[in-house]
Amino acid sequence: MEIESFKTRIINLDSRKDRWEKIPSEMAKMRISDYERFQAIPGGSWASVSSHAEALKGVEGYLLLCEDDVVFLHQARDIFEKALTQIEGFDMIYLGGNIKAPVFRCTENLFHLKGGTHTTHAIMYSEECRNKILDIYNYQTNKISVYDHWLHCVGQEMFDTYMISPMVAYQSPGLSDCRGDYQDYFIDMRSNELYYMT
Repeated sequence: MEIESFKTRIINLDSRKDRWEKIPSEMAKMRISDYERFQAIPGGSWASVSSHAEALKGVEGYLLLCEDDVVFLHQARDIFEKALTQIEGFDMIYLGGNIKAPVFRCTENLFHLKGGTHTTHAIMYSEECRNKILDIYNYQTNKISVYDHWLHCVGQEMFDTYMISPMVAYQSPGLSDCRGDYQDYFIDMRSNELYYMT
């Protein structure tokens, strides 16, 4: 499978200009020059959920949706393109994540996800998948209101979902606007990657 073009959106708060200033260098690692800023809704974890839901809308074709604390490997684009040649199609591909449950290798560079992976800092969606998510998931009424956790519990099993191996996207440590304190997910993400994806 080859994706000739895809839309790229980065979710960013007006108050986090520091993060936005780092985005060009991260996009360069993915060899992406055409990307757009999606203005995040301020207000903590609830606002983060609604920002993700809104960012899925109004796009045709494939969408790479990133959070503004994404950090890519320098060889990210090469690994990403290689992984795409190993499948016929997909609903979601995680470019990185915090794996908390067994995953299943299906190709050299892809693992099948069947639930159990957190983080939404870099996910590629098909248009069909986004439309289904918007039909099914309502963050205002859903029993599992947090989008990240809904994907962890429901979405990854419902959709044809993959994780790139090796992971090509991590999260930069720093002040979390959702939690209101300093967060560093790298150690957990990397240790869980080594535990579950070897």
